Amino acid sequence: PFAHVSPEFRRPLADMVAALIERLGFQIIMVTQEREYVEVADEAYSFTLTMEDEIPTTNFRSLKEAAA
Repeated sequence: PFAHVSPEFRRPLADMVAALIERLGFQIIMVTQEREYVEVADEAYSFTLTMEDEIPTTNFRSLKEAAA
């Protein structure tokens, strides 16, 4: 939802969104490649698509667990 935000404003925006979520008590599911948004997320996952025996397979892993 924030594709056109300049890099210097990404972290402040991520912090503002995190504060709103905490204050209002709701959840956002967001797809992003920007690390600033991933850093403030409660949960973050990485998805990859591979071909196994000519069958497309989606793999995902928790980025928070991988960092621990």
